[in-house]
Amino acid sequence: MQIAIAGHSGFIGTILKNYLSKIGFDLVLINRKDFSNKIDLQNKLKNSDVIINLCGAPIIKSWSKDYKNYLIESRVLPTKDILEVLKTSDREVHLINASAIGIYNSDGEHSEESSNYSTDFTGTIVKEWERSALDNFNENVHVSILRFGLVIDKSGGYLKNILPSFLFKMGIYFKKGSNSLAFVDSVDLCNLVDFVIANKVYGVVNCVAPKCSTNYEFAQVLMKITKCWFLFALPDIFLKLIFGESFYTLKQTPKVFPKRLIDLGFEFKYSCIEDSLKSKLLKN
Repeated sequence: MQIAIAGHSGFIGTILKNYLSKIGFDLVLINRKDFSNKIDLQNKLKNSDVIINLCGAPIIKSWSKDYKNYLIESRVLPTKDILEVLKTSDREVHLINASAIGIYNSDGEHSEESSNYSTDFTGTIVKEWERSALDNFNENVHVSILRFGLVIDKSGGYLKNILPSFLFKMGIYFKKGSNSLAFVDSVDLCNLVDFVIANKVYGVVNCVAPKCSTNYEFAQVLMKITKCWFLFALPDIFLKLIFGESFYTLKQTPKVFPKRLIDLGFEFKYSCIEDSLKSKLLKN
């Protein structure tokens, strides 16, 4: 089976690329320049059975008006380009399009059946992102929408950014530590993508562990593992100065449950945050 990956150089893309290559899939890597030449893009996609689209500029960054537009365009335009090319083919293709749990609001718990969506800018990004994959209908393209939670891996993301403070024995966490933290271990992320491919799981899939954590629980576990001396609640003002509006994507995260994966029999290796962090930071 041939799998094409767009956005392969990013945090999640690198993890998936290494995993899928290791287990024997034939990979085709779609680069940014391929989107400026439809012939090149068509040649890379023409023999692919599965296309994994992870394109999108980083969310956690200061947002100017121009960058807000870029956040949407960097997700929507590559998705439309891919689907436009696929219209010229009569082969059946499985498109796995990245998304995020930021589509949900912060009230209650959300399964894939929830339609209680966020009305803030993060919600707008994700809704436009998903719409670009679903509205460009093509009967030969079967679409999976993977709504990722916080991915736990030492190579990047939230863990890489926050770990140094704990290693220096002064750990930090967001002031309102009771906020939900829906996560997925990178090992489970790879396994569930493989599961979605093998079982042809189409539609929306919440890609999070069954046991949602909180900011404070995450910090407490990290403090224990790293033998950190002190734990500080970081005032919002510092995060706002660093991240601007994007701070709220870290601060106000929804509580999410992976109902479809559980119902389909997928087994998570790391269901709780303690097991996940121990697997990343403690030698076996």
